[in-house]
Amino acid sequence: MYRFTREFLEYLADKLQIGDNSPNYDMRIYKKINNNEYDSTPVRLGKDIFTIDIDRRWNMAADELQVGINNINGQYSPDYSTKKLFDGVNKLYPSGYNQVLVPFNQVEIDLGYNDQLVRIFTGQLQEVDIKEVPPTINIAAKNEFRKLLKPIDPVWSRSLIYENKRAIEIIIDLCKRAGVDNIVFDIDEVENFDYTIEKAEFELGTFYKDAIDTILETMGHRIYADRFGVMKIQKLEVYTQKDVEHWEFNDYVDLSQGGYKIDSSIIRNRIIVQSESNWKAYEDPYLINYCNGERIPMGIEVPWAETDEQKKMVANNFFIQMRRKLRRITIGTIGNPTMDTGDLAKLKMLISTANDKYMIVGIRSSFSDSGYFDIVDLEFVSKDGEIAVEAKGDYGTTEEGTRDKSNLAYSTRDKIVDEAKKWIGTYYQWGGNKAFNPNHYGLDCSHFTYTVYSKFGLMDYYRTAIGQYNWAKKINKGNLQKGDLVFYTNSKGTVNHVGIYIGNDKVISANGGDSTTTTIGKARQRNAKVKIHNLNYRKGNIYYGKAHNI
Repeated sequence: MYRFTREFLEYLADKLQIGDNSPNYDMRIYKKINNNEYDSTPVRLGKDIFTIDIDRRWNMAADELQVGINNINGQYSPDYSTKKLFDGVNKLYPSGYNQVLVPFNQVEIDLGYNDQLVRIFTGQLQEVDIKEVPPTINIAAKNEFRKLLKPIDPVWSRSLIYENKRAIEIIIDLCKRAGVDNIVFDIDEVENFDYTIEKAEFELGTFYKDAIDTILETMGHRIYADRFGVMKIQKLEVYTQKDVEHWEFNDYVDLSQGGYKIDSSIIRNRIIVQSESNWKAYEDPYLINYCNGERIPMGIEVPWAETDEQKKMVANNFFIQMRRKLRRITIGTIGNPTMDTGDLAKLKMLISTANDKYMIVGIRSSFSDSGYFDIVDLEFVSKDGEIAVEAKGDYGTTEEGTRDKSNLAYSTRDKIVDEAKKWIGTYYQWGGNKAFNPNHYGLDCSHFTYTVYSKFGLMDYYRTAIGQYNWAKKINKGNLQKGDLVFYTNSKGTVNHVGIYIGNDKVISANGGDSTTTTIGKARQRNAKVKIHNLNYRKGNIYYGKAHNI
């Protein structure tokens, strides 16, 4: 759960929503009939819902829903039966909720005020947690995008291969293989960016989302599931400070606890995009100026980005993401069910960034007896629309005149390091699993490495530090590379800590805490957080390991 500041709690009390301004909801569940069909008549749970939390993200895959339900008489339990006998109970009456709260039934949520309700979530139940004391049921659901968050299994081979196919054809086929039958897009718009791919190969274990993203980034588009459960392909919006905002926030509380951070270890302002046969270098003048003229390069490989136009789209998409890292702000405000991630918002009251505009990248909606409020994550947009410009450079030519691919590829190892650095500053929490559990504020060492590795399909499920040590392929220090795991031992010689090697004898890990570090206050006291440290920062034996598929 988000750790509210006293200022925000006072804001909530001041904005108590009652009377004509009373928040309201409507939750409907449709029983699954067969593979992709649901009963047309919904089941409603009445007024026994006491909390609704919805987390919507621009770039973090599936939207998530969590609902708390009072279950005083057990009527909502999936296994409720009139045939059960209990002391002191003569007769049980049919509840009408048999097999309603079970995984993969469809759920719809509308939020709003009084009878003015707006659909905000459509998805399928994933988890049902039935508690005896107090008698409640907590359910969790994800939207349609969840289907793309599973690995490709070609069934008859180790890789899925497409030859001489249009890009949009490949995307549609990948979606169908993942279980998504209906995809909506503007045919005329997509045709302007569509192209033929001579050969695309996706190995066993590649996530459908990652495979689709590598194609869409050369088309300047993205794929997402909307609030009605419809999968859409849409052109990426490039906002500037000159654009007209969708929303203006002038009644809110700043929850970002400080200013913004300039981190040169994350920002890249020069990129070499390489395909199978050629390369092209691009720079972002805005980011170069932001870094005081310092050029910070990297390479990225997109095999089918053969034309200059496709390469420039890849570079544009990359630089847009970079610009958004410059300044991030979190605010709390009154709930607005019509607001969406990807909208442009203007802040008017924040002193340090007055009148600046931001893109909404996250909305955490919370409905309870206290009211209906949103916690909104915002990322800064630049002052102008100039993104990628062609840059000079002579890369990848050997004495034989062929391209030296090894010097250009933005490898999985580089991606691991960049992803790990995004979590720098996250507080340590014993057992913390912030990336996958909204009730947690931080990460411990093994959840941190699992969070990073799972993003790239390198670790199939969570393991503790000793579990990761047993799972990893052992290597010696001489073979240690960026992205590999480093294991540390306690005084008894048992592995009890793990981090990720980032090169130059440096490791990044969630450290400084122990089993007593369960609050942000204790983490601050001990300076326990995700941070970079020396390889030999503590005594004891050090072991090294790597993922089996890297």
